[in-house]
Amino acid sequence: MTTSSRSFLLPLFLFLIFTGFAAHAQIGLQLKAANPRYLRYEMIDLKLVISNVSGNTLVFSDQSEADGGRIFFAVNEHSGKVARAFDATANPAADLILAPGESRELTITINMLHDMQREGVYS
Repeated sequence: MTTSSRSFLLPLFLFLIFTGFAAHAQIGLQLKAANPRYLRYEMIDLKLVISNVSGNTLVFSDQSEADGGRIFFAVNEHSGKVARAFDATANPAADLILAPGESRELTITINMLHDMQREGVYS
């Protein structure tokens, strides 16, 4: 084997080794609402099903310095205005640990996280 082919194989070999160690968290999310419409002051409880479809345990945390993941919602009014979050650091999945292949259903009251008091159509 020539020197030029060896110098090409070493970086290729190292690349293949290190890409094998990279793990990308993969989750499946399903969001359900009991009703298509709600009254202005009615609690809007959403069911969020989180499925871990990766081969790794997923950890969600409410601490910003922790390595855990975070789930947040972007709520928009039909006109394009964004509903303000009461606490931008809130994590409804805090302290949740999902083993590989595991699913959990969370109940989230979305209008306790976002200001949806203005009359409108939100998505």
